[in-house]
This record gives sequence, structure tokens and C-alpha cells, in this order.
Amino acid sequence: MDFHLHHQGIFKFSVSIFILILSSTNSRNNSSFIHYVESSSLTVDREALLSFKSPIIDPSNALSSWNTSLNNVCDWTGVICDQVIVDDGANNSTSNKNQTRVTGLDLERFGLSGTLSLGNLSFLRVLHLPNNKFSGTLILPNYAGELCQLRTLNISSNDIHGQIPLSIVKCSELRILDLMGNQLSGNIPPEIGQYLLRLQVLKLNQNQLSGTIPPSIGNISSLTVLDLGTNTIGGPIPSELGRLQKLKTLSLSINNLTGTVPPSLYNITSLVHFALPSNNLWGEIPSDVGDKLPNLIDFNFCINKFTGKIPGSLHYLPNIQNIRMAHNLLEGTVPPGLENLRSLRMYNIGYNRIVGSLDFISSFSTSPNLDFLALDGNLFQGAIPESIGFDLSETKLTKLYMGENRISGKIPASVNLLTNLALLNLSYNSISGEIPPEIGNLKNLQELVLAENKISGGIPPSLGDLNKLNVLDLHGNELVGAIPNSLGSLQRLNSLDLSRNELNGSIPGQVLSGLSGLSSLLNMSRNSLSGSLPQEIRNLKNLVTIDVSHNKLSGSIPNSIEECRSLQKLFMSSNSFSGHIPSTLANVLGMEILDLSSNQLSGPIPNNLEKLQALHLLNLSYNDLEGQLPSTGVFKNFTSVYVQGNFKLCSNSSHFSPSLPVCRQRRKKSVATRVVVLLIIASASVFSLLLVASFVYYMLIYRKNVASGEYGQGRKPSTRGDVYSFGIMLLEMFTGRSPTHEGFNGGISLVKWVESGYPNDILQVLDPQLQMLHQTSEPSLPIIMNGITGSSCSFEDKQIEHGFFISTVGVGLSCAVDAPEMRITIREALQRLKEIRDTLVYTLSGFFSSPLPRVVGIHVLESPVIHPVRPFDMFQMEEGLFNFVIGWTLMFAPLLFTDRKRNRFKGSLDVLWGFQMFLTNTFLIPYMAIRLNKADTESSPKEPSKLEAVMVDGASVVGLISGAVCTLCLAWACFGRMDGNFGTLTDRWEYFLSYLGSDRLGYAFIWDICLYTVFQPWLIGDNIDNVKDSSVNTVEKLRFVPVVGLVAYLLSLDPAEEL
Repeated sequence: MDFHLHHQGIFKFSVSIFILILSSTNSRNNSSFIHYVESSSLTVDREALLSFKSPIIDPSNALSSWNTSLNNVCDWTGVICDQVIVDDGANNSTSNKNQTRVTGLDLERFGLSGTLSLGNLSFLRVLHLPNNKFSGTLILPNYAGELCQLRTLNISSNDIHGQIPLSIVKCSELRILDLMGNQLSGNIPPEIGQYLLRLQVLKLNQNQLSGTIPPSIGNISSLTVLDLGTNTIGGPIPSELGRLQKLKTLSLSINNLTGTVPPSLYNITSLVHFALPSNNLWGEIPSDVGDKLPNLIDFNFCINKFTGKIPGSLHYLPNIQNIRMAHNLLEGTVPPGLENLRSLRMYNIGYNRIVGSLDFISSFSTSPNLDFLALDGNLFQGAIPESIGFDLSETKLTKLYMGENRISGKIPASVNLLTNLALLNLSYNSISGEIPPEIGNLKNLQELVLAENKISGGIPPSLGDLNKLNVLDLHGNELVGAIPNSLGSLQRLNSLDLSRNELNGSIPGQVLSGLSGLSSLLNMSRNSLSGSLPQEIRNLKNLVTIDVSHNKLSGSIPNSIEECRSLQKLFMSSNSFSGHIPSTLANVLGMEILDLSSNQLSGPIPNNLEKLQALHLLNLSYNDLEGQLPSTGVFKNFTSVYVQGNFKLCSNSSHFSPSLPVCRQRRKKSVATRVVVLLIIASASVFSLLLVASFVYYMLIYRKNVASGEYGQGRKPSTRGDVYSFGIMLLEMFTGRSPTHEGFNGGISLVKWVESGYPNDILQVLDPQLQMLHQTSEPSLPIIMNGITGSSCSFEDKQIEHGFFISTVGVGLSCAVDAPEMRITIREALQRLKEIRDTLVYTLSGFFSSPLPRVVGIHVLESPVIHPVRPFDMFQMEEGLFNFVIGWTLMFAPLLFTDRKRNRFKGSLDVLWGFQMFLTNTFLIPYMAIRLNKADTESSPKEPSKLEAVMVDGASVVGLISGAVCTLCLAWACFGRMDGNFGTLTDRWEYFLSYLGSDRLGYAFIWDICLYTVFQPWLIGDNIDNVKDSSVNTVEKLRFVPVVGLVAYLLSLDPAEEL
């Protein structure tokens, strides 16, 4: 703070005078004793000084004179001696003697370090050790007689830590206690205000003190300076401080003080510097504060929560230099009287709620020393006075802040008369018109900030005349035209921001050549700049950030950009850059952010970008890059790399799935893989051979034997021979005997042998294996109907099993009667077998076979069901619902474990999704086919049960559950794990769009369509009997749609892209 510097100068001057007086006295005494012999008293002081020096580190050898070879300690560097009166202990005062003793140490700025050990310097009055590097804790003698005459203790600007020692109260003669700028912590001892009552200066600022301000400090009536600023002191300001009527400086800045300012403080008429900034104080500032504190020079109440209006009485203090009330909640207008502030240097009322016009600015014309004027962050409106340049031309104004208001109109041309101006900030207003070219006359201007206005026209070339300019910020306006070449003359410029305008044309290489001093920012984004990026960009060797994104730039990225070795952030997105990414970018080792997205870049990603160890964000998305993504460096951290929208790019890491497919690589197969492949091939070969052998046997042997059994008796051939063969095959399958069995002779055939035991002794003619299974407690038979092998069913009811055997064998006998005209037709045989199947599944549950676990909610899956049969009873409904839940669960399970950034299951996710689609099509579609295709009444089976009707006509509960699951999954996809850095809604939408165009969707489609193709035709065909006659042809055709879809998809693939 300014008042700190001011007071510090006064304080140093006072101490210097005090030391000078002591030194002159010392000199006179030394001159009186030319043949001086060191007394025994100085011998004691010398030992104490050597003890003081012992722990001190003296790198510059400043204390080289402190040695035994120089007997007179008064000649040692920084040592001050003086005549003191020593009491010899006698009662007679005339017996007191004058002695020369060490009374002061002045070692300021000697670069000393180490610890302080203050001991037997009992006549020390001044200890002046500021601006060194002393560390450790402050240790003072804790017994009477030591340092009891100390008047000044200044160890400011060191590295002393720990608490303020309580023993300091023994130094009751202290006038100056300056512990500023250390690492002291703990509370301020309240004993200071009880025992150090002669203190005039108490400076404890710039430490780490906490607690509250001791009210006892109000007892030190002689105090003129109290500085407790820049600590962590809290609580309210004690009203007892109002008793310090000699106080000139009160600084409690940058603490955690709360509450209101005690009214008693406004009664300290002697106050010159009154500073309470950066606290949590509130309340109104008295309007008559200027009347009560007539000696004020510095008034600083910034960064608090003060309300009310600006005290107008402050404007009538002729000696006040600084009025600072920024960052509060003040309202109203600027009060009159500004013309009285003839000594004013700083007027800062920024970031309040002040309203009104800016006409009051002309009143500052009578403040010739005005250097700083801040009106920003308020609600001022209207135009800047045209006469502002004339009104303030006689001032020393160097900084003018008027941003973030509601100012309109144009920038007055008279501003060029403010020739001392170093900073002009008019940003975030509604200023229109053009930039006056007269601004080029402000030769001392260092910062010009006109951002976020409505300024139009072109950039005046005269800005190139501001050769001291460091910052030029014109972003967020309506500037048009080309970038003038004259800006290349701003050799001291370190930040240039022209973004978010309507500039066009190319980026002048001449500008980049001249701006070699740019070190902070070059931002030309969001304009309409075209052409290529000039090679002169190599001149920006010290620049940290370049942003040319969202323009119409084209051409290749210049290799010369590698010479920008200080570059940390490079934004070139949303242009039309083409060609390859220059590998020379890897030479910019400090690069932290590289954004080349949404261009037309092609070719591979340079592998040497892996060298950029500081890179934490790389965005190459939406280009035409190809090849394999590098795998080390920043590319290991998949959350820092964005490459979506590059459809020719692939990765060996599953982290980038599904944004990128896995690269197809020829890998050397392991021995285990080879063995598995061979086993699969061998198994397939054996299976194929068995099929061929079975076919040959049937065609050459079996049919011949059957034919001989029927036609060998010389009977007339019949068209019903095929049904006879079917019946013989059915009997052969259940009896385990062929028609040519050796037991069939003497007129006994397979048919007659079966008839002998049908129906009462049916078990006697069955296959012995079936007989044995029937006798066990858990018999099981495969159901073979309609050419399809279904689930294995456990038959616990033997009556049902017995009936099943009788019914099935009866069908075989009906097909194999001797007289062809008596045989049933093939259609009738199949219908009877279907009825037997329906009766069986109507009675038994082939899925949940353990009643006891099902009671408690545990369902044991004994054998998988390929597809559910019609839901005739509760168990079949459970079966269908179970399969429905399995299908949808497998769909949503991957979403619980994977997302766009942390896909750890790339290898298995395709399989999971494939199974989901298969199960959905397998179990859901047939039910839908039944629901949508009601059977004709005349050909319908028996009247369905209530449970069947619920499933067929539509179970609302199932629909609600399915809808809830889908809604939950959509909500999860949009909002799930928002706190885990898994992307915003925009990120997720971009990921979804990229997924739609990825190969992953193609893989999932192939899974679905292939499985659908295999199962769909016969699944729908299985229900054709229950479909209306008018819809049979439609259903028969629709069931082959997946086949056509698969063929169409495969034909649409581009073989060149797949290589």
C-alpha cells in the first residue's frame, strides 16, 4: 500500500537520525580518548557480540571486523557505542559512573542469515536488523536486566517464525517494535498493551498472525503507528482503539475482520492514513467522515461490503491524496466537490453500484497531480464527455479505467490530449463508432483495451505509432477490413487480441515479422481471415499462446512453427488447413495444448508427437487422418486425446473404442490358438462326414430295407408309401429296432411286434434305454417334433410320460398299417404330433423345474430354451418374461461398465451386444408376431386361458417395465456419472454421432443380421399356422427380410476401405 511506503520512509529516517546521534556521541567520546584502552565493561560487551555473531552466517564477510585483533569493539562494523551511567550499587547517587558501552547494532541489508541469540548486551538501546535472512524463532532473555534499556527492536523483512515471545514485555522501554515481513504465527499477546505502554510504533504486518486484535492495545496512548495488515486476524475491530488519540497510521488491511467499523475510530482526528481494505467489514461510511478526520491523506476502504453512498465530505479535504473505495456495495451518484481535491493522486471507486453520467470528470481538472482514475465496474451510462481530453490535459493521469459500465457513444477524439496516459481501458461497454486515429498520438500508452464493445470500421494504421504499447486488446467488436501492416511496428507488444471481429484478408507476414516481442498472446480467432499462415510465424520465438481458430485459413501448417520454442498453447481448429501434420511440432517441447480439429489434415499422425511430455490436451478430431494412432506419451492418456471423426484412423488400444476401430494387424498365432483352430476344423469335418454318411445310409440302405418290408409281399404299390416309411422310422426310433432286426422272422414284423404290446404293454416294446430312464426318479427324453430339437424336459409325472409314449407310438402304427387306404396322411401325422407336443408343454414346464427354490424367488436354469413356446400357463409366461429380461439386461449391462472414455471391454462388448440382439429377436419378435397376427376363428386351437390372453393381447405390465428400463437407460446415457468427468451433454451427443458413423455399429449390425437370418425364418414359420390366412403370404415373405438386409449390407461395403 502507498501509505506503507510513505510511513516506512518516515520510520527509516527517524531511526537513522537516532542512530546518527548515537554515532556522533560515540565519535566524540572516541576522539577524547586517543590512547584508549578497552575497559572491562566493553570486554563484557565484546564477548556478548562474539556470542551474537557465532550462529550467524555471513556470506559477504560483512562482519570481518568482529574479531579479537581489533580491540576496540566500538570500531566494529555496525556497532554503536555511547556513554552510559552505571549504578555501582551504592546509595549515594554521586557514586554512579559514566562508562562507554555498546548501545546499538545497525546491520541492515548485510545479507546475514542464521539464528538470533540476544544475550548479555544489557545497555543495548537499538537493535536494527531489517532486510536480512535471519531464521528460527525470536528468543529474548527472560530475566530482568537484559535488554531492559532497548528502545528500538527492528528485525523486519527476515524469516523469523514461531510466536511473538511473551518475554518481549520485559523490554518496557520499547518505543519501536517492528516485526514486519516475517513468518510469525499465533495470537498477538495482549500483554503488549499492558506493559509496553511507551510504544510509538507497532508493526506486525505481513506475518501469519491469527486470533483477534487485543483490546488492550487501546491502552498504548503514545502509539502513532499501528500496522497489523496482511495477516489472518479475525473478529471485530475493538472499539478501544478509538482511545489512541495520537495515532496517525492505522492499517488493518488484508485480514478476516468482520462487523462494522467502531464509531470511535472516526474520532481519531490525528489519523493521516486510514486503511481497512480486503476484509469482511460492512455498514455505511459516515457522510461526515471528512469532517471528523480532517488530516486524512490516505483513505482506503477497498474490497469490503460497505453500503450507502460515497461520503461527500471526503471531497472537501484539501490535503487528501488517495480516495479508494473500490469493490464494495456503494450506490448513488458521485457527490459534488471534486474540484476541491487539489492534492488528489488516486480516485478509485470501481466495482460498486454508482450510477449517473460521466459529466463529473471535468471536475478533476483542478487536480494536477491526479495519476489514477478508476470508474470501472459501475452503472455509469451515457457518452464519454467530448471535452475529457481538454479537462484532464493538465493532470498527470497515467491510468484511466472506465470499463464494464453502460457507456455508449463514440470515443472522443480529444483523448489524444492525455499525453501522459499509459493505460486506457474502455472494455465491456456499448461504445460504437470507429477508433479515432488520434489515439496514435498517445506516445506513452502501454495498454489499450477496447474489448467487447460495438466499435466498427477498420483498425486505424495510426495504432502502429504507439511504440511503447505492451497490450492491444480489441476483441469482441465489429471491426472489419484487413489487419494493417503498421501493427508490425509495435516491437514492445507482448499481447495482441483481435478475436471475435469481422476482419478479413490474410494475416500479414510483415506484422508477424515485427512482433518478435510478443510473449503472452496472439489471438486472431473467430474472424474471416483467409489465406495461409505466414512462414514469418517463426519470429514469435517467445510467444506462449497462438489462437487462429474459426477462420478461413487454408494451406499447410508451416514447418517454421517449430521455431516458436516457447509456445505452450496452439489453437488452429475450424479452418481449412490441409496436408500433413508437421512432425517438427515435436520440437516445441513446452507444448501443453494442441488443437488442430475440424480441418482437412490428412496422412498419419507423426509418431514423434509422443515426445511432447508437457502435452495434456491434443485435439485432432474431424480431419482426414489415417493410419495407426501412436501409443506412448500423451497418447497413453486417452482422456487427453480427441481423434473422433477420422474414419481412416485406427488404434491398438481399446481405450479409444468406439471412436476408433482396432487396427487390423497380422499377429503370429500362438500354439494354443493353432491347436484350437485345428480342433474346430477337425470337429467340423467329422460332423460333415457324419452328415454325408447318414445321408448315404438313408438313401442306399434304409430306404431299400423299408421298401422291401412294404413291397416285398407282392402288394400293389401305393402313393402312401412315404407315410409308411415315416411310420416305420417313428417306430424304429422309439423301439430301438430296425425292420430287419434278427428277431423278426416267422411272420413277425416290426409293426406286428409293436401292435402286440400296444397300448397296455407299451413299455415292453420300447427301447431298453427308454425303459431304464422311465424307471429312474428323474427320467428325461428329448422332444423331437416338427424337425426341431427343443429343450430337454424333466418328466416327474409318469402318467403323462406313459401317455406321451402311447400317443406317439400310435401315430407310428397309424402310418404303417398294411392297407394303404387305411393309413393317415403325412399332414394328419404331423398334426397329431403337434397336438401331442402342445399337450405335453401345456402340462409341464420345461424351464423352471425346481418348485422349492422358485417359492423363495430363486430360479434354477436346468437347460437353456432356444425359443419359448406359446404361453399356455404361468410357467410358460415366466419363461417368456425371463428370456425377455435376459435379452434387455445383456443390452444395458455394457453401459454400466463402459463409456466413451473408459471402454475397458472392447473385446467382449461386441459379443455382449450380439447376444442381446439375438435374444431380443429370438424371444421378443415371436411374441409380437402372435400379437399382431391373430388366428382365424375356424382354424384356431382351443380357447386360450386367461394367462395366455394376457400375453397374446398385450401385457401392460411388461410394456411399462420395458418403457421404464428404456427411459432409465436414456437418462443414464444423458446424465449418468456427470461427476466423474465422463463428458457433458454436448460431448455425449458428439460421441453418439461419431458412433453412428463408426465401424462398431457395422459390427453390431452384422451380429444382429446374421443371427436374425439363421433363426428368423423358422421362428416366424413356427407360428404361421396361427396366422390369418390373408396374412400368411405376407408373413412368409417378411421373415426373409433379414436375409435380404444382410446381402444388401455386404454388397454396400467398399472393399478398398476394408483393406
